[in-house]
Amino acid sequence: MPKAVAFEDVVITAAALVAWQEIAQRIGPWLAAIGADPEEMAAVEEQLELLDDGETLRLYAQLPQGLGEVSLNIPAGHWAWAPNATN
Repeated sequence: MPKAVAFEDVVITAAALVAWQEIAQRIGPWLAAIGADPEEMAAVEEQLELLDDGETLRLYAQLPQGLGEVSLNIPAGHWAWAPNATN
């Protein structure tokens, strides 16, 4: 079972953050085209979880209005536990 992870407990590489930003930039126009409510989209919360392999971190967001989910699996080497992590 994946384990929820707090953002303050991890450090994510710039490359992984750029990949997540690219996903957001690509999905934004699609959401606008289908009429997604901008206020609801602004309220979408990103979440993290450690997958069962114990090495892969998943960054994801549930889209409003039943539109699904966007996610990015971040492999070991592109994230690490923060020095003050409570994992």
